Amino acid sequence: MKSQYSLRLYEILKSYEYQHKRTFDIDELKKMLSAENYNRFPDFKRYVLERAIREINDLSDLNITYEVIKKERRFAKIEFVMKIKKDVKERLATWAKIDEVINPAKKALRFSK
Repeated sequence: MKSQYSLRLYEILKSYEYQHKRTFDIDELKKMLSAENYNRFPDFKRYVLERAIREINDLSDLNITYEVIKKERRFAKIEFVMKIKKDVKERLATWAKIDEVINPAKKALRFSK
């Protein structure tokens, strides 16, 4: 995973995997990810959440979705839903993507033949 937030978010969500759902206060989540410098929620969502979730879904054994919960006019909480990839094809595709990221030279050799 390329983003520092991806790995940390994966570790956090993996620890709550057995619950299948977990809700975090946005400020609490920012502290846990060391992303307090994102003051505006749209920036946090774009540069931290979206990127991390995309990488987690592509390169891990979890499928993550989330929903933002508003309290009055401000974004207050985020609810994550975690599902383990059980389909064999899904897992093989994930391992192929991981291998592609780790060994980009293999891919170049495959296409040069």
